[in-house]
Amino acid sequence: MNALMDVLMFVISVCIILKGADWFIDAAVWMARKTGIPKILIGATLVSLATTLPELAVSASASLRGHPQVALGNVLGSCIANVGLIAALVLIIRPINVLRQILLDKGIFLFIVSGLALLISSYKGMLGDFEGLLLLVSFFTYILYLVSKTFGKNSRTGNLLFEEKENHGNGETWINIAMFTGGALLVAGGSRLLVDSGVRIAYLLGIPELVIAVLLIAVGTSLPELCTAVVAYLKKHQDLSLGNLLGANIINLSLVLPVSAIINPIVLTQGNISYHFPAVFLVNALIFLIIAFCRNRLTRYHGFLLLTSYIMYITGMIIFFRE
Repeated sequence: MNALMDVLMFVISVCIILKGADWFIDAAVWMARKTGIPKILIGATLVSLATTLPELAVSASASLRGHPQVALGNVLGSCIANVGLIAALVLIIRPINVLRQILLDKGIFLFIVSGLALLISSYKGMLGDFEGLLLLVSFFTYILYLVSKTFGKNSRTGNLLFEEKENHGNGETWINIAMFTGGALLVAGGSRLLVDSGVRIAYLLGIPELVIAVLLIAVGTSLPELCTAVVAYLKKHQDLSLGNLLGANIINLSLVLPVSAIINPIVLTQGNISYHFPAVFLVNALIFLIIAFCRNRLTRYHGFLLLTSYIMYITGMIIFFRE
């Protein structure tokens, strides 16, 4: 009975987080437009963070509550699920034509950040303040690159002005303030519930917290990326969802992971160092190489290749029960 309740609370907490993130981001974008912030800044910051907000909230909550392995497993599991599961299914369902150069920019950043995370994990055996700050530098570099690239294009047309402010009535203002506050509270509360129920499930099943984080929590927090991919598929814009998945992985490794490590240092097990971090690097390197040599078209073969990497990772983790 207790196990059933924990599973139910786990599912409910995922729904709470997703709804809270939806409210929070909608209200945040509205506030940015109301103040006249340029759309590029909205896109490079708020919208880019939208689908990774659940990962950030859950990993930060796990670190605060003394479960750093849950925080780590959520980040690493989300990275592999985004590429090896969601991106794979997008390509298997329908091959797509892409502008390779646009995806290649994110692919290069993802490859570099993944390599940096791998080097840091193998060098010291732990992630703390210093390691977190190193990874955060890569996050701000990524954001500055996106902004400068777009502003560089706009500067040739002389359009660097702030957007015209949108005027709204007081009623809509209070509604968005309530959504912003309520969304933040739902994400925070849902994250705490998700971590607690996930840890209890791990305890009841007698398996490591990191395994539960990778198999369940990471997939749950990756649902926004999955929803984005489904909508993009329906609208025949899978290339946009693929770009979002790459960006989500960059943010997971360069923002979510270091914030979690700064909150509560993560002591890495041998399994973390020799299995999980190398697996994340290899999967991200695979998508980078696929993009680099795809000749502007991604096929079902690429999708099955990515899906195989995900299945191999999960199978290896279950067989060896790595921590």
